[in-house]
Amino acid sequence: MAGPTTLNLELLRRFLQRMVDEEKDLPPDRGVCKRRHARHLYMIEVRVKYVKRFARMSDSPDDFVTITKDLSRSGLSFVHEHQMCAGEIVNVELVVQGVHKELLVKIIRCRRAGLRIFDIAGEFVSPEETSDDAAQTADENAELPSNRG
Repeated sequence: MAGPTTLNLELLRRFLQRMVDEEKDLPPDRGVCKRRHARHLYMIEVRVKYVKRFARMSDSPDDFVTITKDLSRSGLSFVHEHQMCAGEIVNVELVVQGVHKELLVKIIRCRRAGLRIFDIAGEFVSPEETSDDAAQTADENAELPSNRG
């Protein structure tokens, strides 16, 4: 993987700070009360690697560095320069108080947040759920009619 440029990360960091500042000025969202866990602002640099990816629906690299936006007990969100698809699974690597952590995250939402920025949210999943998803996808693909004549 080619490393991100310092300029790209700085631009993402500044854009994210603007997003957070703008959200503070908004009235409370009615959807907030539906959340399972409270979100907490948590802006750190993380490495993201695809574990399960849909057939190249976006031009996102398989491995990239970006910045998180917030974190809860059930998931996290981050900003990225490329669109990602709901249902894809990524491995998020981060360092918390000097300890290296790896978290599996299933993308549940990707929305445009700027001209070339996407606000992406996901929920934490276990390795078992990842293999269950892969098995289910294989089963669904096996049920599709063949195009062979």
